[in-house]
Amino acid sequence: MGNHCWPVDGESPTLAVVQAVAAAAGRQPEDLEPLYDSVDGDALDGVLEGGDDVRVRFEFAGFDVDVTLEEVCLTERA
Repeated sequence: MGNHCWPVDGESPTLAVVQAVAAAAGRQPEDLEPLYDSVDGDALDGVLEGGDDVRVRFEFAGFDVDVTLEEVCLTERA
């Protein structure tokens, strides 16, 4: 799969992460494990709102997730 990125497009970063992972995995968002098993969604949104140069990285549903206020980038874990 490599590295693929999706724009956040004005939605919350947590919602963008779930939608991007679901699209990349070919699954529905509700079929994914809960995001809070990997990261606190409220904290993620709050940290990213701290500035344009903030980047958060974590693992979720078989992907390495790299998220900013602008985009969500995913790399499938081997």
